[in-house]
Amino acid sequence: MRLLLLLALLAGGAWFGPQLLEGAEAPCPALERRVADLVSAESARLPPELAANPRLRGLVGMVQSAAAASGCMVAESYVSDRFPSLPPDLACAAAWWKLKFDPDLGPYIRGYLAR
Repeated sequence: MRLLLLLALLAGGAWFGPQLLEGAEAPCPALERRVADLVSAESARLPPELAANPRLRGLVGMVQSAAAASGCMVAESYVSDRFPSLPPDLACAAAWWKLKFDPDLGPYIRGYLAR
């Protein structure tokens, strides 16, 4: 019984954690906010000569505006392509946790650019 209760608590934390930590209403908007925050953090650490590159600034701005304005359509589309057997919200939660522990944005940026 305790094991079942522990598993239920872990599942609830895995589901609601991204929403609570990102201040979002669902896992997919939380994923988009996480990607936008990571892009902002990475772009702030760029050397000045790279940060002045207009193409790079445009890419950063595009990712941030897409995350802010898409209404989680980009995240849902990305995870439905990558994880077709999972429901979009569950896949978004899993992708958020993967980004939390491994903040490699490469696959996500490629997913944003493919749209």
